[in-house]
Amino acid sequence: MGIFNDNFETESVGNLNGQNSWSGSILFQVQTLVKNSGSQAVGCITGGAEVTMQKTGSLVANGTFTFFVRGIAAAQGDLYLNELSQGAGNPLVHINFDVLDNYIRYFNGSSWTNLSTCTANSWYQIDIKWRSSDKKACYQINGGGYSAFDTTQQPFSSGLDTLFLDCSATTLYFDDISSTASAAVYTMVTAPASFTYTPKSSGDKRVMTMVTNKATYVLTGMASGFKRVMTMITNKATYTLTGMSSGFKRVIHLITAPTSYILTGIAAGITAKIKAIYSMITSPATYVMTGQAITIGIRKFYTMITAPAQFILTGMQAGFSSLIQNAVTRLTQFLALRKINNK
Repeated sequence: MGIFNDNFETESVGNLNGQNSWSGSILFQVQTLVKNSGSQAVGCITGGAEVTMQKTGSLVANGTFTFFVRGIAAAQGDLYLNELSQGAGNPLVHINFDVLDNYIRYFNGSSWTNLSTCTANSWYQIDIKWRSSDKKACYQINGGGYSAFDTTQQPFSSGLDTLFLDCSATTLYFDDISSTASAAVYTMVTAPASFTYTPKSSGDKRVMTMVTNKATYVLTGMASGFKRVMTMITNKATYTLTGMSSGFKRVIHLITAPTSYILTGIAAGITAKIKAIYSMITSPATYVMTGQAITIGIRKFYTMITAPAQFILTGMQAGFSSLIQNAVTRLTQFLALRKINNK
């Protein structure tokens, strides 16, 4: 669940203030003439005085926020995402939409960065993505790809929960507001060598402990399915695949007990190939690689393993060929001497 969603289809035409938890200037009106989708959108007509409208929803630590905006000639306005607990007058994420000067931009606390140009009487989709790991956000215009993560106007504490719409010149329209929450995106992904992991939740703690200390980790409080998978990985020799699907059982059984496993019940098209590979692994001395679409390189490698004394390393690097041939020669000599000594 995100901060909130609102396409203005359930509000009554007229003053937005007081409807569906919106509060602000009476100049923000639900209307039917200009909309991005559906039958209604919000328009704000101002003679030059700056007016605002706000709505608070759920606090989201990591998420995305999408809205559509459109302005007539010379229109100017802003959108802010805030954390209500920090005060309504402290904009955190700040987007500026300016038809007069022909740009959409964001403010990172020290400077403006242009994201796109904009023209009058066209709808623009603006996506904002933020993360709690480093309190940064990135932006996307009309699905054109996200900018790099950057600092916000001010850092948020726990997340974002409040939207402010600002109209400062002529007419702006807003529609199709939506938001989603997402899992934390960690700096660990982009800078694993230097990242120090600070657990964000008990689930994260369990996963990180499991990865770094799997030998002693006890999978407490996890879903039974996940417990089974992890136990299988860390203790596969004794694990019993209880409650899993038959197809998964077959695959795991093949890995954990290949010598006794019979490849039955597998789709006909793949059965022969799997059996061939399986037989080659479990019985290389007797396996004949006939009828298989195997490259000559694989055949050579296979022959080298199963019959090294007679294998000729044709087409291989000279140094490697010499090493293998010397090893085979020494092994042959050793076996001959052993045979003489046993007489």
